[in-house]
Amino acid sequence: MADLAAVERQGVVYARPAEYARWWDEMVTACHCQPKTPLGVIAWYTLRPGMDHKFPCGVERCVGWWWETDQVFIAQGYTQLEWLVKHEMLHAILHDGTHRHRLFHRDLSQGGVAAPLSQQSVLSRTSH
Repeated sequence: MADLAAVERQGVVYARPAEYARWWDEMVTACHCQPKTPLGVIAWYTLRPGMDHKFPCGVERCVGWWWETDQVFIAQGYTQLEWLVKHEMLHAILHDGTHRHRLFHRDLSQGGVAAPLSQQSVLSRTSH
């Protein structure tokens, strides 16, 4: 697991884009659950310009990462990547960092948040 303070030093808070509210509602509906955290509480971070495009997350580098303190980190250039943002949203909705929920294993066409096959080789193990 990454050091939260180290990731925060590399990140900068960004304003949640309007479509995130729709994506959040879609994920709440898809998982048939009540969010453990309201969307408005979550702080959204991206990496500062000039930084590596991925966050440290354990032994790997990730383009998306949810932290149980209601923070979501999305690397620069990925903040509009629907499946990735929804993936991190699902972690926040469930307040669970694992990938046990069925939606983590389905792609967007199936109402899930798994990386599309076309991006899996490029972004293997990209989010937590």
